[in-house]
Amino acid sequence: MKISQLAEYSIIVAGVIFGFRFVDNLFFLLYELLLYSGEYGFSMKYHLRSLFFIAVYFTAFVLLIRYSGTIAGWLLREEGDRVSGLTISWQHVLWVVMIGMSLSIIVTNLPDTLSYLYKSFQKGSGSSKLDPEKWELQKDELMYATLRTALALIILVFYRQISHWFIRKHEANDLIFESKEEKQ
Repeated sequence: MKISQLAEYSIIVAGVIFGFRFVDNLFFLLYELLLYSGEYGFSMKYHLRSLFFIAVYFTAFVLLIRYSGTIAGWLLREEGDRVSGLTISWQHVLWVVMIGMSLSIIVTNLPDTLSYLYKSFQKGSGSSKLDPEKWELQKDELMYATLRTALALIILVFYRQISHWFIRKHEANDLIFESKEEKQ
């Protein structure tokens, strides 16, 4: 397998992760619009962040999938034609995808998680200058972001055990791709 092919597959995997995040944010925006907009009124301020990330994830998804070969060639330059022996199992690919998705979720939700924790401690200490109505509006969204971050951290810690749920033991050896290094 050429190094450029491996890089291209890696870029495609990153593109698929961005595609997943695009769909995740799109459904979250629809969820917000359908359930919370009628209750508190429509406020574009709360939806701009979701729209921004939807646009970024969609753009990254399309560009990475469409131009994966070009990007791999640009990144590797002269080393792209070198042939390398390689062994990849589906379990290892699943590990990479799970780690990438978890890190993406953590990076996306970390500001909201820290904000929620700060405001919760501020409210709990009694020194809060938070408006109770604003806090109730933000509390659910911030708590949801904190739960997503916690779930991503759990997946990040236990990714090996979780991957065994999806790959059967008797099929594990059938799902290995081996590429022998070619002699010149």
